[in-house]
Amino acid sequence: MKVLVIEDDRDVRDNLVQVLRDESFIVDVVADGAEGLYRAKEWQYDLC
Repeated sequence: MKVLVIEDDRDVRDNLVQVLRDESFIVDVVADGAEGLYRAKEWQYDLC
């Protein structure tokens, strides 16, 4: 499953990504909403 994480808080973002990767998710990460919206429109994700 491919997941896009959009989170501006570095600690929250890093912890969430680590948990998801430990569970074998494919994770892309962005730190702001504008970039997240762009990626969600341009690439296919199972979960954002």
